[in-house]
Amino acid sequence: MMGATKLISPVVGRAAAAYSTYRIGGPMMEAYFPTSILEAETLLKHLKSRLLDGEEMTVLGWGSNTLIASAGIGGICLITRKLAGIQPLENDNCFRFEAGVHLAKVANVALQAGLTGGEFFIGIPGTMGGACRMNAGAMGQESSKIIKRALVFDLVNFDSGWVSAEAFKFSYRFAKMNPRHQLVLAVDCEFQQGDVQAAQARMEANMAFRKEHHPLEPNGGSVFRNPTETNAPSVGKMIDELGGRGAWQCGQAKISEKHGNFIINMGHATSLDVLQVMQKMQTTIAEHYGYRVYPENKFIGLATAEEQTLWHQLHEGDPHSNDDLHHQQHGCPTGTISY
Repeated sequence: MMGATKLISPVVGRAAAAYSTYRIGGPMMEAYFPTSILEAETLLKHLKSRLLDGEEMTVLGWGSNTLIASAGIGGICLITRKLAGIQPLENDNCFRFEAGVHLAKVANVALQAGLTGGEFFIGIPGTMGGACRMNAGAMGQESSKIIKRALVFDLVNFDSGWVSAEAFKFSYRFAKMNPRHQLVLAVDCEFQQGDVQAAQARMEANMAFRKEHHPLEPNGGSVFRNPTETNAPSVGKMIDELGGRGAWQCGQAKISEKHGNFIINMGHATSLDVLQVMQKMQTTIAEHYGYRVYPENKFIGLATAEEQTLWHQLHEGDPHSNDDLHHQQHGCPTGTISY
């Protein structure tokens, strides 16, 4: 008889900055690093009473598109990076990826199997769990085109189950998922037979484009979602025309010289610095173009009163605000999942 899965121990006080592509974030009160789905499920069931009592839990993968409060993260942190299993499925075109698999790995696994459709993942600095959570995309493609279903841990019933892609009602940078109650553990993806050499060329072109047009400094990816109005210009184009690219700065946070929709950490930026730059971007776009743009970045952790106010202002009128407002107010638990 196989023994019970060993309960993993927490790491206390480790800086969250190491788990965010912004390289911003204070200490994590209690962090766990499961190495398998079974370990993650065992841990979550062990934490059931604490979570049902309202204790905060934050889930982090690669930490892209995520701004972490400089004061840190209270409560429990679940880091998914070591959930890195990859399994080919019976359908030759399908693979199962655990939530922590980096998207560049997903792209290469598909290509090495002679399949196409995943090459847009090559330059996205995130994980498969995050791609499902927010319908990540690039090069005119989105995760929803290849995701068939996801293994989701329900934090109400404390059990896992498979959820079809249709149930997520994917749209631009959005999946219908309750971030307080649902945690993606694995994703089944279906690719296509196609011209592998052409796919390889697209991947190389994508990487070359990103190297030329995206910053190398620590950043959180695209800061704002582009406006959805017909023929609306991109956020990057508007900021460029307004003179903000490479110029607007608060503290150690600055809009990148390479792209107007990226904010870089110049070395010692705080979460407040980034939020203040975001506010300037949003208000100036509204004043000059009449478009109201909303954050693509998530903000999590122990937010100060000033940060809370800024974040609420940034999301005023956002149809997806209920999914994005995940920060801790004076250490009070609210529940959040970010990849």
